[in-house]
Amino acid sequence: MIKSPDRWVLCPICGNKTRTKIRPDTILENFPLFCPKCKQETQISAKDLNVAVIPQQIAESAGAVNGQDERRINAPPLTALPVSADG
Repeated sequence: MIKSPDRWVLCPICGNKTRTKIRPDTILENFPLFCPKCKQETQISAKDLNVAVIPQQIAESAGAVNGQDERRINAPPLTALPVSADG
């Protein structure tokens, strides 16, 4: 059996597999990657199986040009809840 060089794209927020696979010859630019587990959408670029997250400011300007829904792009960033010493 020949091993496939395809790779699952991992969510940059939670680290789980998404429903997207890429091959070594795949080139993505400003791709809206959706994670079915954490329900977040992230803009990514990929080339030679290397995936890079596009910073939020660039994604906002690209979204306005492409006519994407600004509510998804302008969602507040995920933050950890404070842990109190009381338990």
